[in-house]
Amino acid sequence: KKEYNDYYLNKNGKGVDSIGFYPLLENAVSEYDLIVETKSCALNFKDLMVNLDVVSENNIGYESSGTVIKSKVNDFRPGDNVIVLRNGSGMGISNKIYCKKEECYLKPDNLTYSQACSIIIIFCTVYICLVDRARIKKGDNVLIHSATGGIGQAAISICNMVGANVLATAGTE
Repeated sequence: KKEYNDYYLNKNGKGVDSIGFYPLLENAVSEYDLIVETKSCALNFKDLMVNLDVVSENNIGYESSGTVIKSKVNDFRPGDNVIVLRNGSGMGISNKIYCKKEECYLKPDNLTYSQACSIIIIFCTVYICLVDRARIKKGDNVLIHSATGGIGQAAISICNMVGANVLATAGTE
C-alpha cells in the first residue's frame, strides 16, 4: 500500500457518512501558482449544501488559511501568511493547498488563522450585497432578519463600518 503525505477532505457520495480523506498528488493538481501549508480550515453552510447535493459541485472545503511554502509568482513569497478562498473548486481542507494567486489574500496580522479562514465567504457575500449592490451609506436604515447567524452578524459589522443604522430580528426557535 502506497503512503501519501498530502491529503484533502472530500465527499464520495451524499451525506455525512461519505466524507473522508483522499490523497492529494502534486502531479494530479491542475495549474497552480502557490502551495500553502494549511494552518486552519473552516466548514460553512455551502459545504453542507454540497455534501447533501443541494449545490452541484464535486468538492468541499472553500475557506482556509496558512503559510505560503512555494510560490511561482511575485505577488506572494514563502513565509507569507494568507487566506485561501477556493470558491468553486473546493479541496481547501487539506494539509497543503495548491492554488492560483487569485484565490489568495494576505492574512491581516490582527486575525488568527482560524478567524481569518472562517469569515471570508460570509463577509465577501455581505459586502457585495450591501456595499456593491445595495450601495448602503452612512445614515441608511438596514433591516437584518435572523441577525444572530453568520450572515446577520457580518451584515451588522458591515453596516457599523459604513455608519448605517441597523434594525435586526432574531428568531426564538
